[in-house]
Amino acid sequence: MSDTPPPSPGSAPENPCPSGPCEPSSPQSARALSPIVRLFNAIASVHQGTYAASPRFVSEKLDAEQYTALHARLAEDKELASWWPDKLRFDWDETSGEFVVRMPGVLHDTIALGLQDAALERVRAAGPYPPHLQTCVDRLHAASTSDTRLPQLGRKAKKSPAVSIRIRDRRSPTFIGEVATSQDTTTLENKAAQYIDDSEGKIKTIACIKVEHWTQDEVAARLARPVEEADEVEEAEPAPAVREAWYCVFRAVKVEQADEITLTVHEHGWTKFRDSQNRTLDGAMNLQLSDFPPTHNLAADSPDNRDLSIDHSELVRILQDAEVEEANSLVPQDRSPSPPDRKRLAFKRKLSDEGLQARVDALAMAGVQKRRA
Repeated sequence: MSDTPPPSPGSAPENPCPSGPCEPSSPQSARALSPIVRLFNAIASVHQGTYAASPRFVSEKLDAEQYTALHARLAEDKELASWWPDKLRFDWDETSGEFVVRMPGVLHDTIALGLQDAALERVRAAGPYPPHLQTCVDRLHAASTSDTRLPQLGRKAKKSPAVSIRIRDRRSPTFIGEVATSQDTTTLENKAAQYIDDSEGKIKTIACIKVEHWTQDEVAARLARPVEEADEVEEAEPAPAVREAWYCVFRAVKVEQADEITLTVHEHGWTKFRDSQNRTLDGAMNLQLSDFPPTHNLAADSPDNRDLSIDHSELVRILQDAEVEEANSLVPQDRSPSPPDRKRLAFKRKLSDEGLQARVDALAMAGVQKRRA
């Protein structure tokens, strides 16, 4: 069943970030700030947990000098220097000058990792392969960072997809996974086309999952569950009312005509896999083995190509797991000690026990010495 997602409430093209983090008195005063200051304020507010604007991304035009200055300013901040490149995702290229920084949440990251794991599991399970192909498949891995360098966009250009799968030691991934809630489908479609075009087809396949946009208040109201005071805190369950969810797969297609190669993008259309009544719709996300190795190792029309589709029921399971993680993240922190707190308590008890034993040993030794005396 094909059903294009509606525009996300409050979603917008990835351009201005007028307000949000710096909390100016008016949008006009926000625009009076330099783009470097606006971006720094946004990143700092995410780190402090005070960023509440929706959608959760900011975008500014930066030239190469401003881009370098922003990095230098962030590097000067001891708390942000190592945190922001690890926790946030950003894109920038010298050609357009568009700098976009995103603040993915628990839902986004859990879905993305679930999609990545499911894709790799299918690649492994469909083997063994012919020797030349098996060697290539064995070198496929989930990138430890999704950062993707595209030199043709400038020496410092970088894209940060949600997840990626690549051949070890290769600069560009072959497969990218994207997840969106606040971004609309047009943004995702443009992003997929850019990945393919900017990489000159080295990025072969982009699988996008679009989840219905809920505001933070809606998430809290529909997903959060009161936690009973007990020895063990049970995991929160998703609410009966659920988000609708769709996906779309984009592929790079190279067409040779009259000694000229044309690169195009083939879109499989948006397909809904869960509706608002929590029903799993029939179907499967069509993935193929040829989506993962470089084209010279395996083309789509090769007899060695294999179907690696992910059934809708598996996509729903990934989404449900993400919603449970999201709901658990909303549990008030004072209801139950966090794991570090438990460790600290256990450590204190251990120290207390050791201290008591030391006193007993000391008293015993003192008694022995007294008797000897």
